[in-house]
Amino acid sequence: LAAVALAARRLASERAAWLSVATLALTESFFTVGSAVRLDVPLLLVATWPVALLARARPRAADWALAAVSTALAVLVKGPFGAVPLVAFGLGRAI
Repeated sequence: LAAVALAARRLASERAAWLSVATLALTESFFTVGSAVRLDVPLLLVATWPVALLARARPRAADWALAAVSTALAVLVKGPFGAVPLVAFGLGRAI
């Protein structure tokens, strides 16, 4: 809930932060599903991180290295599907 409040405050306003947290806190499935161990959240982080790193106009060498490590972690979490966002981003940039 704190992460949602922080993100909403930075992206929108204090009012948006309070509304976001209230909506999430009143959603029963957030707590029931959130208490179960799932790999979707770590996969989302490590699969989209390389795209965020390489989305710059001129990615640095360190960005490429971090993208490679992050993609490897995504593949470890979910198999070959973990590399799909980076491959799709690369294909989209090539077109």
